[in-house]
Parts: sequence; structure tokens; C-alpha cells
Amino acid sequence: MAHHINEQETTSRDVQGSWAARLFTSRFGGLPPGFGVLWAGALINRAGTFVAPFLIIYLTEYHHLPLNATTPILIGYGAGVMLSSPLGGALADRIGRRRTMVTGLLAAAACQLLLAVAQGRILVGVAVFLLGLAGDIFRPAANATVADVVPEADQTRAYGLLHWALNLGIPVAALGAGWFSTRSWTLLFLIDALSSLAFAVLVLARLPRSLESQDKPTSHETPPVHWRDGVLPGVGLLTLVAFFTYFQSSYAIPLEVLDSGLRPSDYGVMMAVNGVFVAVVQPVVGPWLTLIPKAHGLGAGALLIGIGLSLTGLADTLWQLVVTVVVWSLGEIAVAALLPSLVADLAPEESRGRYMGAFGACIGAAGVAAPLGVAIYHIYPSLIWWLCLALGAVTWPGALALARAASSRRAPATP
Repeated sequence: MAHHINEQETTSRDVQGSWAARLFTSRFGGLPPGFGVLWAGALINRAGTFVAPFLIIYLTEYHHLPLNATTPILIGYGAGVMLSSPLGGALADRIGRRRTMVTGLLAAAACQLLLAVAQGRILVGVAVFLLGLAGDIFRPAANATVADVVPEADQTRAYGLLHWALNLGIPVAALGAGWFSTRSWTLLFLIDALSSLAFAVLVLARLPRSLESQDKPTSHETPPVHWRDGVLPGVGLLTLVAFFTYFQSSYAIPLEVLDSGLRPSDYGVMMAVNGVFVAVVQPVVGPWLTLIPKAHGLGAGALLIGIGLSLTGLADTLWQLVVTVVVWSLGEIAVAALLPSLVADLAPEESRGRYMGAFGACIGAAGVAAPLGVAIYHIYPSLIWWLCLALGAVTWPGALALARAASSRRAPATP
């Protein structure tokens, strides 16, 4: 009898183990080794991003700069961030993905150390601009590498997992930066630089050498970029609209929380729900996103963001606001996985870096434009929520139009 029970327990464990193995494989398996390097590097780099979130505190508390001095410095940082992705995309297509990632990460580390020792508002301003310029050089090359090495059927899952890595790193970065900023700003800059160096070492040591042939440009001529067919401008506009809407979670929603009579800590609860929800749900739903057409999935995700944000204007209690967070967080998961995957599909192979650079630049532009939501809210609060709903809705036909344009562009090359 005991022997029979032991056999049942063993069988049960085997079934559970095989289920867990299948679950892990369906979410993380089947991707090339090069992707694992990018995922680990993205996690390390994001978890060590200490400087950017605390930049204004560093300028005002450590350097004691007045508001009229910090404002142009922060604008310079934003300008550097907007230029960083196009620069990285152009380099990725010209000198190769691997070299661009290593160069950008080493430059970012050097700029972090420069900012740590910079004195005087002019030198500090220059260092901050250079940090913004270098910070995202690696990203278009990394995104283009995913498109190079991951089969098209798995690209949505891969980009979703990269977004998941960033979300896992955010709380580590926030807590770490808060802890180090009260003890040693120099140590904070040093660890941030080390995270960039660690990513660069991973790329050099662990990114498979088999990618070298794909990594080398075939010509010194600039690869052609298809402007006339409207695909690249369409990618930029679609990205700008989707992320301008999403960024209202950081601008318009806090105002609504306070106007509803809630406390700032309640907004912190909402953001915590967003982080936990994405961390738990992203790897679970990732494979399902590969089963639907990318344009339709992207459109549905953008619409969910618009609906979730628009419902914020109707919510008065914390639990109602948490429900809206779940809605737009589900849309965030879909957009974060499907939009870069769609861009990879639309980009000609020789111009993937530039397309990814334009994609990143438009995310930066959306971040610069997003504070307009605050001005709109102050004029008429309901207007910003209706605008979020409208922008979420127009993304769907926009994505379909882009998919059709890309199909028509590829049609002449088909025998």
C-alpha cells in the first residue's frame, strides 16, 4: 500500500514538473542564445539606472542650483535623449550592432563618471547632455539584434520579455538610487557606470560569435531609408501617439488622484499595482500575443490604454482607480511587445537600426510632449480623458494602414 502511494506521489511530482517545464519552455524557451544575453544585459542595466530618476534632486540638493539653472540643464538632457536613439540606429546600420552596443554602453559609463566629478553649472550641463546623448545609443542596436536573430514568429514574445526585464529592474533602481543618494552620490554614479560596463562585457563575452557575419555592414554607403512610401514617418507617428497616451499615467493621473480627495500614497499604490501586474502577466500572456495579427493586437492594446485612462476620469475611489490600472496595464503589455515587433517587420533588413532609432526617438518625443496633458487637464479635466480615448482608438486603423503599406512595398519583390 505504501509502495502504491509512493508511486502516486512520484507520478504527481512528474506531472507537476513536466507542467512547470512546459510552462517555462513556452514562455522562455526556443529563443536563440543571443537573446538571453540581451535580456540579462537589459535587466542589469535597468536595475543600475540610478542617475536619471534622481537627476533633479542631484542638481538641486548636491549642486544647490536654482530652478532657472536646472530647467535648461534638464531640457538639455531631454534633447540628448531624443538624439540618442537616431544616433544609435544610424551607427547600428553602419558599423554593426555589436560595436554600437559596446560603444554606447562604454560612452554612457564614461558620461556617468564625468557627471560625478563635474563642477560648475556649465560643465554639469554639458555632462548631463552627453549622458542623455549616450544613454540610449545601445538600444536601437539591441532591438535590431532581436529582429536579426529571433525568428519572426517569436519576435513578439522576445520584445515582451525585454519589456518584462525593464519592469523587473525598475523597483531595484528606484530603491537602490534612494538608498545610495542619502549616503554617497559618488557611489551612486559609480554603480550606474558599472551596470553599463557589465552589459558591455556581456555583449563582448557572451553574444555568440556566429552573429559577427550579420553584425558587419556590407557597404560603407548609407543604407536606403524608405521615406516616400510613408512607412517610416508612419512608424514615428504611431509611436508618438501610443506613448503620448500611455505617459499620461505619469502626468494626468496624479492630478486626478489628488482632485479625487486621495493621497499621494494612493498614487504610489496604483503604480505598484501596475508594476506587479506587468511583472506577473507579461510572461504569461506573451505566447498568446503571437497568435493574433500584430496590427490588430497593437490596435487592441492601444485601445485598452485609452479606455483605461479615460475611465480614470470616472473613478472616485482607490479600488476603482486600481481597476483602471489593470485595464491600461494590459494594454501596456500588448503595445510593449507588439509595437517594436511590428517596427521590425516594417523595416528593411539593411535599415533596421534606423527604424529602431526612429522608434526610440519618438518615444523620447512623446515624453517631451506628455506634460501637455497637465495643461489640458487644468483647462478642462474631462478633455484629457476623451483625448486619451480618441488617441487609443485611432492607433488601430493606423497600425492596419502601416501593415498594408509594408505589404505593398514588399509586393514587387515577390516572384
